[in-house]
Amino acid sequence: MSIGDKWAVHGMGSMDKESSFELLDAYFDMGRYFFDTANAYQGQSSKEFIGEWAEKRGIRDQLIITEYSTNYQRGNDSIVKKVNYVGDSVKSMHLSMGASLKRLRTWYIDILYLHWWQGHLTK
Repeated sequence: MSIGDKWAVHGMGSMDKESSFELLDAYFDMGRYFFDTANAYQGQSSKEFIGEWAEKRGIRDQLIITEYSTNYQRGNDSIVKKVNYVGDSVKSMHLSMGASLKRLRTWYIDILYLHWWQGHLTK
């Protein structure tokens, strides 16, 4: 499922918060608890919706939330040093995870995937 409200401008569909919460409730009520998130999904609104939904229901401890570390600031023209927001450096992952934790309203991620690495630096 792709919840969030930021991709409609790209023709990729969107779901407002109310519809997203209804879908998340139905998903969870069916015994599902795995949520795959990334900084690149739906302009991060998907994480905001999931975080608010889980917090309001008090069920964070019943969920498995994954996160992909990506080049999520690529389109942000106000950031000059984009290298700090991509790759497998400690700083990049710290910035990415800090933003994710805040949006998801949680203090931990269950599984972290490195989705974008700096191959020339890690050989």
